[in-house]
Amino acid sequence: MPHIARILYKSRIVGFTVIIGSNTWAQSPLIPEPGPIEQDSDHVQVRLEGQNGKAHFKLGEPIVLDLVFSKINGAWIVNPTDYGDLADNVQISPAEGWFRWQGRSGHDYSVAQKLEDTPVRVPIVLNQGFAFRQSGHYEITVHTSRLEGKPNLATNALGIDIEPMDAGEERALVRTLSNEIATARGRDKTRAAQELAFLTGDDAVHAKVRWLADEDAGVEREIGNGLASSKDFELQLKLLEDVWRDVRRVPDASVLGAIQQTRALQAGKTIPGWQMLVAMPKADEATRRAAGLHHADVQQIIDTLPQRNGQNLTDTAYFLMEYAELDAGQQEFVRPLVASEFIHMDPMAQGMLLQTRWQAVRTPTLVPALRAMLDKPPVQFVGYGDPLERLIELDPEAAAPYVQREICDPRSHVQMKQMAAIPAKTLPATDGCLLQQVTAHAADPRGAPGVAPWPEKTLVLARFASDAIYPSVLTLYQTHPGWDSYVRGAVIAYLIRWHPETVTALLPASSTTNTTDIMFSFNNVMEARHASYPEALRAELREQLTSGTDREAQSALYLLSRFGGQEDAAAALARLDRVMKEWQGRQSEWMMPANGTPAQAASMLQQQLVFALWSKEGRWQLPEPERQRVKSLCFGSVCSQSRWDGEGWKKSQ
Repeated sequence: MPHIARILYKSRIVGFTVIIGSNTWAQSPLIPEPGPIEQDSDHVQVRLEGQNGKAHFKLGEPIVLDLVFSKINGAWIVNPTDYGDLADNVQISPAEGWFRWQGRSGHDYSVAQKLEDTPVRVPIVLNQGFAFRQSGHYEITVHTSRLEGKPNLATNALGIDIEPMDAGEERALVRTLSNEIATARGRDKTRAAQELAFLTGDDAVHAKVRWLADEDAGVEREIGNGLASSKDFELQLKLLEDVWRDVRRVPDASVLGAIQQTRALQAGKTIPGWQMLVAMPKADEATRRAAGLHHADVQQIIDTLPQRNGQNLTDTAYFLMEYAELDAGQQEFVRPLVASEFIHMDPMAQGMLLQTRWQAVRTPTLVPALRAMLDKPPVQFVGYGDPLERLIELDPEAAAPYVQREICDPRSHVQMKQMAAIPAKTLPATDGCLLQQVTAHAADPRGAPGVAPWPEKTLVLARFASDAIYPSVLTLYQTHPGWDSYVRGAVIAYLIRWHPETVTALLPASSTTNTTDIMFSFNNVMEARHASYPEALRAELREQLTSGTDREAQSALYLLSRFGGQEDAAAALARLDRVMKEWQGRQSEWMMPANGTPAQAASMLQQQLVFALWSKEGRWQLPEPERQRVKSLCFGSVCSQSRWDGEGWKKSQ
């Protein structure tokens, strides 16, 4: 596996994010607090059992239990998803002899399975959230929300016994499992890595760090889930830091994450479980200290850059910019190195930087590298779209031949929006190519194998084609009334561009105020051209904004605020004053209006009018006195929830 591919792979599956801020784990607000506990019902029961009946374990063994859902009668739906962590509420007694190293997870996906006569088993691996330090007897209970309609169903208490593992036995097990990791594949390798990760002794710690740092093993996630099981965190941290500082290795996210995780475990912190949305940690002393340590870790790598060369230097530069979360000073220092090494990077790495770190790496010195990317055959990961879009931004003149090439290539999948910023209003040299492609698609809408999607090519035509092919395009449009709506919208945008007087025939205002596929592609073209609607269409929309129902006015306002002109603001101001006059003294009804009521429609229209007229980023720029008057008029639940204070929206603290 190329090294950059390994970096991508590791960073995605390990994903350690250590947030330090409290001594004990507090349940995330994204996970509902436990409600009243429901015991076994008359219709379904859930039991906790040892997997394969096992209830006796040794310290360092995987402790795998099963949630067993059984139907008594009725129809029930259960979520049997194995998330690879602890998504259920596990309780252990007594409270000594163990610690919780990772909190409950809150995933945004699930599987719905009908509960039939055969019980459904869901594995619970206690080691994925708990580390046992002492042998003894423990009672385990699980409260689960996996059953639809039962938000906090409780299991029985299951007793398990844990006894010590002999040091010699563990050493032999470390050797056996390491050999399996080295030779096995698939599930056998995953199982061996998981079993090794949960072992506790020093031999296991050395093996864990070795496999975590191995560039080809691919067991980072399994090893990461077992770092908390190690007894000697000081040894573990030292070994990890030695790997991190080794200039012979390219740094990666798995080792950096393991260092951060081990420090948190040393400090007695519980790592938050995976969440779809993670609140920013409080700016307390512990968080500041963690940020300082992270800065120091990254700086160690930056300080080694003079000792690195060749592919090691290239890959290290990529890692630092893409995954190291540099502060402003570090980013400024690394930027020139990334620019100089960019041309030597793996295409996957180049694509990632262009997509996710463009503002951080953007510099005119990248022009030769971008041209070199466009001169090579496209790779699946990046294609030509991203480098072409960035080259247009840096050097439009250099990009022009490549834009023409992509337009004339019927197999090109570069999107119109990625080429739209080229300064030329039209590219007449592409007229023949575009007409040929659209004519071929009209004859065979399915297209030849490998040919780019037709709607995208018609968007390209609407953005770049000149009026020279207008008669031919109009004929095609008239003779193919069954065209896809997306295609029709793009072609209409082209026709109206050169003959705007046809707009009301092709796009009556009644169709624009409905959400249609035609308007979707039509507006994409208008946005790409930074164009306004023809006056005839704007006049009809102004009439709807002025005299239509509240809902019709909302639709017209949306379109005029995006594709209208400065003079259209007067109609919006007039409608705002009308709404305020009609509801004078009754604005309190807007605070929590019921769905479908006149108060809700009026409230939404008023708020949208204020937002559109007040914004300095929209098409309408009001005189400051008028703008001051408008921004004081925001009422209703949306303004309240948006923290509108008469001057703007405050950011959440």
